[in-house]
Amino acid sequence: MISGRAYVFYIQARNSVGYSLQSAPLTTYAAQAPDTPNAPITAISGDFVSIKWTIPYDGSSSITGYKILIRSYDNSTFVENPNCNGLTSVVVTSLTCSVPI
Repeated sequence: MISGRAYVFYIQARNSVGYSLQSAPLTTYAAQAPDTPNAPITAISGDFVSIKWTIPYDGSSSITGYKILIRSYDNSTFVENPNCNGLTSVVVTSLTCSVPI
């Protein structure tokens, strides 16, 4: 199989009389999970910190979102910030988001 290509499968049964009709098709993709992104780059601008990253290898299937975790004030837990929603098309396309500091 070639990574990134869609494959369609059908099944037919056969006996001494002949073949059955085809089953419903099943489509599957030869893809894998994306690579781990590199560490982000940050920059402070006024009251915001900008977070930028580079797109990792997508595993032959387009990346549809990112989970962006920011260390909270307790210095031990990481949380998602609503200003940095990695599922929006703007963040996925721009590979950047800004959060207030």
